[in-house]
Amino acid sequence: MKLLLLFAARGGARDELTERITAEAVRLLEHGATSVCAMRQIPNDPFGAAVPGMRSFDASIDARFDTIEVAGAAMDGLAERVASVVHVDLSGVFGGEDHVVIACDPTPVRYQYLMRRKIHTAHEAYLEHYVNNHAKFGLRTPGIEGYVQFHIDADSSRALATIAGLGLWSADSVSELHVASVDTMLEGFASSPALGDEAGIDEDRFVDRANSVMFTSDVVHRSST
Repeated sequence: MKLLLLFAARGGARDELTERITAEAVRLLEHGATSVCAMRQIPNDPFGAAVPGMRSFDASIDARFDTIEVAGAAMDGLAERVASVVHVDLSGVFGGEDHVVIACDPTPVRYQYLMRRKIHTAHEAYLEHYVNNHAKFGLRTPGIEGYVQFHIDADSSRALATIAGLGLWSADSVSELHVASVDTMLEGFASSPALGDEAGIDEDRFVDRANSVMFTSDVVHRSST
């Protein structure tokens, strides 16, 4: 299974946070993860303030485990290890599975969009539309190398966040765009504005956009067993 750890840094702690998440990624690999990728939000992220009133995340770790039991053991004590540099109540653990739409080799930059469903939309119906309808926009998006839909499991996420001592766990999915650079991605988006408009209209059908969060990060550490 995949775990996505999202961290909200304390004011003035961004540089120290980079060191901390790198150390945590290494630790997770030593405690059962099969691969880890630590990322830090880029300076002046053009997507970080895209949703007014929603705080973006300053860092993230993508970690893969063979079982939820191994993942849970690795999460034990996480809040205590990072509390000096992050707000644990504003940080989270999300467990689930990847749905790969466009496979690619590892890239240096990743766009992440933590998405929540609209009222009166069941999680299962949300994922059905996400996979069978919304994915087509990613297939047509220029300027990207890869596109992954991370499908979040609420029960696993809640259990793992409780073990970790982090406050956030409830969301439906994360759209991930793997790109060579932010400039390349933005140039691609700009080359097809009509596609962006179409994707936005479709999102309004099932995504609670006002309570979803997008951000872009540089990879600062990557390793595997």
